[in-house]
Amino acid sequence: MAVFHTGDFGLLKKIWFGVVTRLSVLGYHRIVACSHGDAELFRNVAGSRLRIIENGIDQSRFANAASHVPAKAIICFGRFAAHKRIAALFTLLA
Repeated sequence: MAVFHTGDFGLLKKIWFGVVTRLSVLGYHRIVACSHGDAELFRNVAGSRLRIIENGIDQSRFANAASHVPAKAIICFGRFAAHKRIAALFTLLA
């Protein structure tokens, strides 16, 4: 069952994913997911053509990378989208 980031237009997204995405992937030999979660999302439409290629960073190399001096910091990584309300974060921090 497909799980999307937001519940907005859920039925429309499920129909789109089940019909348009299913037809779109027919033109490809392989479908690549970057996580097991994404793989679950595409498993029903990609079948045996699905491959998972996870993050290429060895995260264990950064296990002890934390600052030894406590500091308050916020890092935002991702796309700027209105529904993420990043402007509200700036207002709260100002």
